Amino acid sequence: MKKVEIVALAITASIMWGASFPVIKIGLENVPPVLFGTLRYVIAVPLFLLLSLVLYGKKLFSIRDDIPLFIALGLVGVTMPTVLQNYGMMHTTAYMSSILQSTGPVFTVLLAAYFLKEKLTWYKTAGIIIASAGTYLALDIHFSSLGSSVGNALVLLSAVSYAVGGIIAKTCLNRGYKPVQILMLSSLFGTAVLVVITPFSGNISLGFSAETWGLILFLAVVSTFLPYTLWYAAMEKTELSRLSFFVYLIPVFATIFSYFMIGERITWLAVLAAAIIITGITIAQTHRNLNAM
Repeated sequence: MKKVEIVALAITASIMWGASFPVIKIGLENVPPVLFGTLRYVIAVPLFLLLSLVLYGKKLFSIRDDIPLFIALGLVGVTMPTVLQNYGMMHTTAYMSSILQSTGPVFTVLLAAYFLKEKLTWYKTAGIIIASAGTYLALDIHFSSLGSSVGNALVLLSAVSYAVGGIIAKTCLNRGYKPVQILMLSSLFGTAVLVVITPFSGNISLGFSAETWGLILFLAVVSTFLPYTLWYAAMEKTELSRLSFFVYLIPVFATIFSYFMIGERITWLAVLAAAIIITGITIAQTHRNLNAM
């Protein structure tokens, strides 16, 4: 896979994930957090399964002694971040949620250096510093836009959970498992846990409007099935620590989608922050980093 193809896959996935934040914010007005996440993955899992069966057939379930690894990935890569993010977004803005989620690469790079022995180069370090500066600048000076501290903390924890999930996923890739295979199995285990806990989370009525079901379908297909498939395909061909920098693009796209979909404002400060974030990503991906892809 060429460098430009890896970049294209990562950016496309970031755009799709960016669109998910205002959609989740709208959907949570009518659907309880856990049920919302459960329905999203109940629809997405059969898509992962169908694609996996077409690509790999019966080999899909040849996971030998690594079942605990996939269960762990399901918990930290699907169940926990979905619940934490949805509850958190009930108390903060879509834009702020995307900003907090974009801190994930910091945790990913550090975890990848320790667990996967990926080299922490000066370019990665500079990329972290610059992109993080852009992220925090994007918080703006208006404290009232930060939302509930509890909500922000929950979203931040979901970012940490995703970072841990990325390490486990990369471990699975290094053991020879295919991207879609990992996605299907981890989503299957993670969704199973969501289904179990949903009845204990409150109202589980499914009498939603057609518009709400449309939001759920959008999240399942456009913000889950498609971007994860693209992301894991890119992850197979490059270091996780390098790929993770593209997560910093998510708040840029989330801000644009939030402005048009739910009226969250875009300031010049946000535009400057986006430029700084993109600069950080560019530095992290240049010179020896790209040569190693």
